[in-house]
Order: sequence, then C-alpha cells, then structure tokens
Amino acid sequence: MKRGKLSTLFVIIKKELVGLIRDKRILMTVLVFPFLLAPCVMTVSNLAVRNAEKASSFRVAADTVQQGIISVLESSDQIRLLNCSKDEAVEKIRGEELDVYLAEDETEGAITLQYNSASTVSAKALSVTAALLENYQDTVIQTRLQDLYGVPPEQSRPEYVIQYSDVYGDEYGSMILMLIPMVILAYTCYGVSSIAGEMTIAEKERQTMDPLLATGVSRIRLILGKNCVAVLSGWISGMLAFLGLFLYSRVSGNDAVTFSLPCLLMLVLIALILAAMFAEACILIGLAVKSFKEYQAFTALMAIVSMLPAFLAMNVSFHSVPRTYYVIPLLNHTVLIKETLTGHFSLEHVLLVAASTFVICLICWIISVRLIQKKDK
Repeated sequence: MKRGKLSTLFVIIKKELVGLIRDKRILMTVLVFPFLLAPCVMTVSNLAVRNAEKASSFRVAADTVQQGIISVLESSDQIRLLNCSKDEAVEKIRGEELDVYLAEDETEGAITLQYNSASTVSAKALSVTAALLENYQDTVIQTRLQDLYGVPPEQSRPEYVIQYSDVYGDEYGSMILMLIPMVILAYTCYGVSSIAGEMTIAEKERQTMDPLLATGVSRIRLILGKNCVAVLSGWISGMLAFLGLFLYSRVSGNDAVTFSLPCLLMLVLIALILAAMFAEACILIGLAVKSFKEYQAFTALMAIVSMLPAFLAMNVSFHSVPRTYYVIPLLNHTVLIKETLTGHFSLEHVLLVAASTFVICLICWIISVRLIQKKDK
C-alpha cells in the first residue's frame, strides 16, 4: 500500500478514534464496565457464600423414628430443629423459611435430605447436616461392632481420612477459569458492537457519513479504517475483562490461578482474532440495517448466540474435543481459550481457528464493500 493510501487510512482511523474518545458513554462502555463488572459479580457471589458460612445456626426439620438422629441434631450448636410436616417442607424450603428437611424412608432404610440449591445458606446447612449424620452413622457402626464382636472403637475407625485439594486453590479459582472464555467472548462482542454501531448506522442517521463519501475516499480504506477501530475496541474490552477477573483472583487471595507468558500472549492473540470476526460482522450489520434500533436488535441476538458455545463448553475437556470443533465459529475460540488456560495449546488448533475466522471475515468484508459501493450507484 502506497504512502498516500496509508495516510488516508490513518486519517480515517484517527477521525474515528477522536470521535469515540470524546464520547464519555463509549469510554465507559469499552473501558470501565468490562474491567469492573465481572469482579463485582464475583464479589457479590463470594459475599453470599461467606455470609452462609458465618450463619450461627441452620433451620432443620426431621421426619424420622430414629431417636438417635434427633438427639444428634438437637445436640449440635449449628442446628435449630423445627417442627414441619412433609407437605409443608418443600414450600418452606423454597420460601427460605427452612434450610434442610430430613425425611426417612423406613421401607428402604434411606434418608433423604431436601434443600434449596439456589440458596447458599441452605447448601451450607446441607453439608453440616450430612456431616452430622455421617458421624452418627460411624458411631452406630462402632458401637455394634463392639457389642457383637468385641471390637474396640479405636480399631474400627478408618486408618486414614480422605481430603480434597483443588489444583486451582479452591472452588473460586476453578470458577474463574471456567468464566474466562465466557467473559472474553461476551466483552469482546460488547466492545465491538457498541463502537461499530456508532461508526455505521449512527453516522447514517446523523447524516455525517454522506459528506465523508462525497470526498471521494476509497470505500475499501473507509471500511478498513472503521474495522481497525472496532477491532481495537473489542480487543481492549475483552482484555480488560480478563484482567479484571485475574486481579480479582489475586485480591481474593487465590495464588493458584497463574498464567505463563506464552499463555498470556496466546490469549491476547485469540482475543484479537475474535475481535476481528466480531468487527467484520458488526460493520456488515451496521451497513445493512436501516435504523439504529434494528442494529441493536441484531447485535443483541449475536451477543446471546456468542455466549452459547461458552456455556456448552464450560465443563468440556479439550482432550475429548474433535478436530471439527476448531473450525466452528465461536465454539472454536471457546475451546482454544480453554486449551490455552491449561498451558498446552496446539499450533495446529491455532491455525485451524485462525483460518476459519479469516474465511468468515473475508465473506463479511466482501459483502460490506459491495453494500457501501451499492449506495454510490
């Protein structure tokens, strides 16, 4: 590309950037929200769990004929035993008037613990109640072995205790790693769509694009300049969202969530590829629609669709993913991000994702150029 063409491209990019920087709403959308929103959501979730852990007592009702179970529950400082019928239990647990309901099936010799999985307090009450029942069961077994066979209690106790250790520190470390693909996809799309609409359909509605077209500027360089700005916006937004989650993990005391330099560089590259695809799609939508509301409807649908692969692949191991997944739009980016977070990414997979994304960008680019050239006729 000649110097004159490059200078024209840089003028277009500078013009778009200056216009966006002056808009405080756009700056909040691209810079502030992505960095703060995800950590705020995680902080609220973390506070809810900590409040459940600090609860002084849990409300439990029991329907059992075993007096030993009743005695164990009554003797615990963490349990407040309430009277509740079986018919009322479900509604009271849903209404958070009751935390756990213990129901005994005498015919099968089973005990069912009903709780509310949507309540952190109820979930904590479940673990406390289950631990008390397990200790009671061990005590009963030890007593029977001693009475029937004369086995001392210390000999019937297990020789080891099973403990669990998460390689990412705790459940919050694992949760952060599962959220990273979703956060990068969502905020990259969000950052691109908010900017691309302002540079296309919003300019058409304000009638500021026609004077620019009348200067005889190359339509290809015009679209290329707008795409560059949209890519930059989406990439910054996605990286800031990732940075916010990473810093949150550090502030919350989880040092197990770490990333090597190659991993970080690969995440930067994936976010850039992803931003390029979203930019081409959003610029195309902005040139094709007739109003800004229509543009918002299409990009909102695109944002929802972009989240589906992240949900589907949240608990999927990349070792079990077939090669075809790496050429399916959005799903390939999600799987590649998960693979990168392990620190063992494949060059073949990177090339497959880059090639499939390039094809989509090329198709959107050709259609966008034809759309803007069609307006000149």
